[in-house]
Amino acid sequence: MLKPRSDFQEFQPFVNLPPRSLTDYYKLIKKPMCLKLVGKHARGQQGRDAATGVTLHKTWDSFEEEVSLIWKNAQDYNEDGSDMFELASKFRVRF
Repeated sequence: MLKPRSDFQEFQPFVNLPPRSLTDYYKLIKKPMCLKLVGKHARGQQGRDAATGVTLHKTWDSFEEEVSLIWKNAQDYNEDGSDMFELASKFRVRF
């Protein structure tokens, strides 16, 4: 059995979409994205439909664009230099 790695906790803010109560986020960010959605799309799942097992990403580039959107959105929404902005910058470079 795999043990969870503590460094995976860094990804936690990007796993789910921000709460709907952040209305300014959804006004500013035109295409919200999170790791959970990327995973669903990789499994061929749209909305609440069952996964088809066939990825919605037709190319590696489309997968990369979708993941990169997570970091871009975080940087667009958060102030330059903030912890969240810097964390998104770190993941953007690593990715």
